[in-house]
Amino acid sequence: MIRTLITFIFFINASFSIYANSRDEIDHYNQETIELLSDLDSCLIRVDHTIERAENIGYDYGLAYAFYLKGYIHRIQDDLGKAFLANLKGLSLLQEIGDKRAPETMVRLYLNAGEILERHFKYDDAIKYYQEGLEVAKKQNLTQRIIDLSYNIGNAYHSKGDLTMAVNFIQESYKLAQSEGDEHTMVNGLNLMGLIFKDNYKYDTATFFFTKMLTHSYQDLDEDKYKGRAYHNLANTFTKAGDTLKAISTFNKSLEFKRKGNKPDEVFITENDLAELYYFQGDYVLAREIIERCIQNYDQMRLDPDYYKVFHLARRVNSAIGEYSSIDQYADRYFDENKKFIEQQRKLIEIRDQFKMEVLTASFFVELERNKRIAQLNQVILWISILSLMIIGYLKARQIWMKRVVGSAVRNLA
Repeated sequence: MIRTLITFIFFINASFSIYANSRDEIDHYNQETIELLSDLDSCLIRVDHTIERAENIGYDYGLAYAFYLKGYIHRIQDDLGKAFLANLKGLSLLQEIGDKRAPETMVRLYLNAGEILERHFKYDDAIKYYQEGLEVAKKQNLTQRIIDLSYNIGNAYHSKGDLTMAVNFIQESYKLAQSEGDEHTMVNGLNLMGLIFKDNYKYDTATFFFTKMLTHSYQDLDEDKYKGRAYHNLANTFTKAGDTLKAISTFNKSLEFKRKGNKPDEVFITENDLAELYYFQGDYVLAREIIERCIQNYDQMRLDPDYYKVFHLARRVNSAIGEYSSIDQYADRYFDENKKFIEQQRKLIEIRDQFKMEVLTASFFVELERNKRIAQLNQVILWISILSLMIIGYLKARQIWMKRVVGSAVRNLA
């Protein structure tokens, strides 16, 4: 292993001896790193070498792009604190660069930073980053980025609970996606609009959006996946509206599509909700049958209270049936998963504190505002200077003209 690492480092040094430290060659090296993303550890070593060489020749764009790659790699590795820090470094470098490629990279960094902050439930800060990115994207007419950022802002507002703002941005994203033929954003926009109106107790409107997902003419997307999702959310809408029979039949339609895709995690989500509905209806036998299938697929799921609640539900169902022998087993499993989840959240808080996301975010936006104020002040100074020159020129011309008038009058008197 050590020999392999030494060989790899030697190869990197050799490759940089071939690629001299010019800007074009650093750009080429960055692009080669993208092609090798299947080996993340090796890519990190390459990126660190790029950062060092770009710093040596003062190539800010190459350095910023290397930080963008570093943040992307850390994010894939789920090392969100380091990813966030790399994104901030990249953004700081790009603020004053005149390179024509800088705006596109800036927007990507704003997107990435915002999504990391959303993962830490810091929706207000995430929206700030998205808004800054949106401003850049609109100035540069980066249409696809405008679509992505508008969607992300709407999603963040939905998570925050501000449903009115969420609707405004999702509508903006959806309309632009329609004009650009961005099917992914169009379909996900319909889904998110349905969820927003469901959460706002407007079940008829939610049903309208989920139905539009079902009647959409799919071109590039997996039709079974999205129809399965639409039927699932539609079933939950019927559940919220109190129409249990429609909810059950719609959950079963969702399962028909989801099973075609052979994705146990998608099937789990729907079966979990359906089992809960059967439990509240008092149909404990059917609930238990579905729960047992869910538990078989539980290992496919990420650690989330919405998913490990299946063990709590299994305990209640078995208790209702009178199968007391397995109650303790399910209770223990639920508490074990809950303990793991709390520990996971504790680690996220540690990461946030370690990298001081609040301080970094605040300082970044203070710096951004300071730069904007300086730019505005420079404009004011420039206009004052121009105006002063115009006034001085006017007064000088008037002085010359008055001298000529007085001289002419004196000559006439003589």
